[in-house]
Amino acid sequence: MISFVDVELLKKKFATLLSKLYFGASIGLENISEKIIDSDYFLCFEFNNIEKFMSQNYEDICYELFGCRFNKDVNDIGPIYWSGIQYMNIMLNCDIPLKTIFLLCPLQEMVTYFDVYHEMNESKMIERFMEIIKDKSILKELRKRVRLSNRQIYDLTNIDENTLRYLEINHHLFRTAEWKILRLTCALNADDSFFRRHSFFLPLSPYLFSNHEFLTLLSKKISKIYLNEEIDNIPIDFSKGKGDTYLYINSPSLLLYKNRKYEVEDFVLHFIFASSIRELLSSNKNNLLF
Repeated sequence: MISFVDVELLKKKFATLLSKLYFGASIGLENISEKIIDSDYFLCFEFNNIEKFMSQNYEDICYELFGCRFNKDVNDIGPIYWSGIQYMNIMLNCDIPLKTIFLLCPLQEMVTYFDVYHEMNESKMIERFMEIIKDKSILKELRKRVRLSNRQIYDLTNIDENTLRYLEINHHLFRTAEWKILRLTCALNADDSFFRRHSFFLPLSPYLFSNHEFLTLLSKKISKIYLNEEIDNIPIDFSKGKGDTYLYINSPSLLLYKNRKYEVEDFVLHFIFASSIRELLSSNKNNLLF
């Protein structure tokens, strides 16, 4: 996701910023999380354009985001700083947008894991994050932010409550009709592009699963996360059962490798899809994807 940048400096700067916002500007943890979710400032991480963030001083960032200055100079290397490091680790290793990570695990929640897990290594913390969000839903979190029930969403969208509950549980918005996505966007008072980034809505095409470059990217990303190695070609098997190595995409999705099964979380799988598609589109070689 991030290219041509000192990753360790990026992690430390973001972690220090969170700490300074809280201790130096007296901004609450919940307010920090809300601003990171709502503001366009941190979209730079998604679009690989972070020069401004890296060059701008902390006080100017604070003023741009919150309209205030620091009232004291504090550099605290504690739970908030540690949380900032972990947000960057998750974003960089899992290719998950920063806003999405904060949406599912806000700062006020992340800091609670410090005492027990502060010595956890990077991969273990990512595993822990996946456990934290396993029973969470992006759609549900967005709905909670606007304080609407499923019944109220139904009244606004005419999408029946059973379908809404299914979408919240299964994260399958990318298989949902376009008109439903548009109505949900309006009901949740969300910017269309924001909602699509955070709801996994992807305009998938039948050409996708016959595209060798896409399948290679998908295989490498999945095998790196689950097997700690990169494999160029893991067959996608929709019938669930052919061969001793395959990926079965359903709910739950499974990866079978050397007779060992790995459950592939929908949350992770959808972001792997998204990042693979972004890489293909950036190469300008795959006009048949959509």
